[in-house]
Amino acid sequence: MMKNSMFLLLSLVILLPLACSKGEKTKVEIEKSMEEKIKLPDKLKAINDLKKIRDAIVIFRNLNEVNPSSLEELNLELYYQGEYIYDSNKGTVKSKSYPNT
Repeated sequence: MMKNSMFLLLSLVILLPLACSKGEKTKVEIEKSMEEKIKLPDKLKAINDLKKIRDAIVIFRNLNEVNPSSLEELNLELYYQGEYIYDSNKGTVKSKSYPNT
């Protein structure tokens, strides 16, 4: 009985740190995932703004045969004013916070 107890105790001492480190890793992964999910509505709003801006640029270009000189010239209601980088030479726009969208 004593031998079994010692084996169990020794096993716990060896395996407990391994289990805790895996738990910490999982906790960090869950926190990162939650942060991304919390930011998702903001990203979707930015994507919506970008679509609205890009569509307006195409319409403006088709009507005026030039790109608008600035985004303000489009008179759009956006979720995030001042969030977008516009290149009037190319007629392209991107988000400061989400540059890959």
